[in-house]
Amino acid sequence: MKNVQFSERMTHESQLRNVNFWETIADDKQIDEIVFTRGFYEMDHGKAYDIARLALNKDKTINCFYFARYMDNSEALEKALRELDETDIFIFRLEDNAMCLDYDMNYYFFDGLIIGSPKKIGDFETVEFKR
Repeated sequence: MKNVQFSERMTHESQLRNVNFWETIADDKQIDEIVFTRGFYEMDHGKAYDIARLALNKDKTINCFYFARYMDNSEALEKALRELDETDIFIFRLEDNAMCLDYDMNYYFFDGLIIGSPKKIGDFETVEFKR
């Protein structure tokens, strides 16, 4: 009886609900790095894993991940945010929305996350942050 409970095939259901938005990012050959503005442990793990899966499947890099050794990358992150590169997108938590006031990017709100990009992503509606 014990083996029965582990023999069922499980399927993963993505936490990223706006499939069109994420597929647009995934298929954009110019975007090659996904940057979490907070450490992996500070992100919603389900969404962070799904973003990591997207990066892996589409040959994109991410700046931090659960299986990597923790490194203080705050200086590199600050530099990336100051010297914006159109090959990067930035993932912000909702509670970090004040950070968005400091960087001139196109911002999108999908799946409970704020996504910042130096370039426009498809024809998706942007959101603005005001002081």
